[in-house]
Amino acid sequence: MSPQGSQAASIARRAQQTEAGADRDAFKLDRRVEPRALDDSRAELTATYTNHDDRAGITHLTVVDRSARGLGALTSTRIEPGMTVTINTKNHELSWLKATAVRCTRQGERYHVGFRLSTLRTAA
Repeated sequence: MSPQGSQAASIARRAQQTEAGADRDAFKLDRRVEPRALDDSRAELTATYTNHDDRAGITHLTVVDRSARGLGALTSTRIEPGMTVTINTKNHELSWLKATAVRCTRQGERYHVGFRLSTLRTAA
Protein backbone atom coordinates (compact mmCIF):
# COMPACT_ATOMS: atom_id res chain seq x y z
CA MET A 1 0.00 0.00 0.00
CA SER A 2 1.33 3.48 -0.85
CA PRO A 3 2.06 5.97 1.96
CA GLN A 4 -0.94 8.05 0.82
CA GLY A 5 -3.19 4.96 0.83
CA SER A 6 -1.96 4.00 4.30
CA GLN A 7 -2.59 7.51 5.59
CA ALA A 8 -6.09 7.57 4.06
CA ALA A 9 -6.88 4.18 5.64
CA SER A 10 -5.64 5.45 9.02
CA ILE A 11 -7.83 8.56 8.78
CA ALA A 12 -10.85 6.45 7.82
CA ARG A 13 -10.25 4.07 10.76
CA ARG A 14 -9.95 6.98 13.19
CA ALA A 15 -13.18 8.51 11.87
CA GLN A 16 -14.99 5.21 12.40
CA GLN A 17 -13.62 4.92 15.94
CA THR A 18 -14.70 8.46 16.75
CA GLU A 19 -18.19 7.87 15.36
CA ALA A 20 -18.48 4.68 17.40
CA GLY A 21 -17.35 6.47 20.57
CA ALA A 22 -14.28 4.23 20.86
CA ASP A 23 -11.77 7.09 20.76
CA ARG A 24 -11.50 7.88 24.48
CA ASP A 25 -7.76 8.48 24.71
CA ALA A 26 -6.70 10.07 28.02
CA PHE A 27 -4.47 12.50 26.11
CA LYS A 28 -7.21 13.61 23.75
CA LEU A 29 -7.31 17.41 23.53
CA ASP A 30 -11.03 17.55 22.83
CA ARG A 31 -12.44 18.16 26.31
CA ARG A 32 -16.09 18.48 25.37
CA VAL A 33 -18.54 16.96 27.82
CA GLU A 34 -20.97 15.98 25.08
CA PRO A 35 -20.42 14.97 21.45
CA ARG A 36 -20.56 17.71 18.86
CA ALA A 37 -22.42 17.18 15.58
CA LEU A 38 -21.86 18.96 12.30
CA ASP A 39 -24.72 21.26 11.42
CA ASP A 40 -25.44 21.30 7.70
CA SER A 41 -28.24 23.84 8.09
CA ARG A 42 -25.76 26.72 8.09
CA ALA A 43 -28.26 28.70 10.18
CA GLU A 44 -27.61 32.42 10.28
CA LEU A 45 -27.62 34.03 13.71
CA THR A 46 -27.01 37.50 15.09
CA ALA A 47 -24.81 37.99 18.14
CA THR A 48 -23.75 40.81 20.41
CA TYR A 49 -20.45 40.41 22.25
CA THR A 50 -18.53 42.19 25.00
CA ASN A 51 -15.47 41.74 27.16
CA HIS A 52 -17.11 44.01 29.81
CA ASP A 53 -14.24 46.45 29.48
CA ASP A 54 -13.32 48.16 26.23
CA ARG A 55 -14.72 46.02 23.44
CA ALA A 56 -18.29 45.32 22.34
CA GLY A 57 -20.13 44.88 19.07
CA ILE A 58 -22.59 43.01 16.93
CA THR A 59 -21.84 40.36 14.32
CA HIS A 60 -23.42 37.63 12.22
CA LEU A 61 -22.73 33.93 12.86
CA THR A 62 -23.04 30.93 10.56
CA VAL A 63 -23.57 27.73 12.57
CA VAL A 64 -21.18 24.89 11.66
CA ASP A 65 -21.53 22.48 14.61
CA ARG A 66 -23.47 22.11 17.81
CA SER A 67 -24.02 20.07 20.95
CA ALA A 68 -26.38 20.26 23.90
CA ARG A 69 -24.03 22.70 25.66
CA GLY A 70 -22.13 24.33 22.84
CA LEU A 71 -22.14 25.87 19.43
CA GLY A 72 -19.48 26.36 16.77
CA ALA A 73 -19.89 29.18 14.27
CA LEU A 74 -18.04 31.13 11.61
CA THR A 75 -17.93 34.92 11.78
CA SER A 76 -15.96 37.79 10.30
CA THR A 77 -15.31 39.18 13.79
CA ARG A 78 -12.70 37.96 16.27
CA ILE A 79 -14.59 37.04 19.43
CA GLU A 80 -11.96 36.39 22.06
CA PRO A 81 -12.24 33.54 24.58
CA GLY A 82 -13.96 34.78 27.73
CA MET A 83 -16.20 37.27 25.96
CA THR A 84 -19.89 37.19 26.83
CA VAL A 85 -22.15 36.70 23.83
CA THR A 86 -25.90 37.01 23.36
CA ILE A 87 -27.19 35.02 20.37
CA ASN A 88 -30.48 35.20 18.48
CA THR A 89 -31.84 34.29 15.07
CA LYS A 90 -31.76 37.11 12.53
CA ASN A 91 -35.54 37.52 12.66
CA HIS A 92 -35.79 36.95 16.44
CA GLU A 93 -37.80 33.70 16.19
CA LEU A 94 -36.18 32.13 19.27
CA SER A 95 -35.37 33.18 22.83
CA TRP A 96 -32.04 34.89 23.15
CA LEU A 97 -29.21 32.62 24.27
CA LYS A 98 -26.41 33.64 26.59
CA ALA A 99 -22.99 32.13 25.84
CA THR A 100 -19.28 32.47 26.55
CA ALA A 101 -16.66 32.26 23.82
CA VAL A 102 -14.25 29.44 24.70
CA ARG A 103 -12.05 29.38 21.59
CA CYS A 104 -11.45 31.40 18.45
CA THR A 105 -9.29 30.27 15.53
CA ARG A 106 -8.71 32.03 12.23
CA GLN A 107 -9.89 30.18 9.10
CA GLY A 108 -8.96 32.21 6.06
CA GLU A 109 -10.81 35.52 6.26
CA ARG A 110 -13.19 34.30 8.97
CA TYR A 111 -13.00 33.03 12.53
CA HIS A 112 -14.29 29.72 13.87
CA VAL A 113 -15.59 30.49 17.35
CA GLY A 114 -16.63 27.92 19.94
CA PHE A 115 -19.31 28.97 22.42
CA ARG A 116 -20.34 27.37 25.70
CA LEU A 117 -24.08 27.96 26.06
CA SER A 118 -25.50 29.10 29.36
CA THR A 119 -28.47 27.29 30.84
CA LEU A 120 -30.08 30.70 31.43
CA ARG A 121 -32.02 32.57 28.78
CA THR A 122 -31.65 36.33 28.49
CA ALA A 123 -34.53 38.75 28.50
CA ALA A 124 -35.82 39.62 25.05
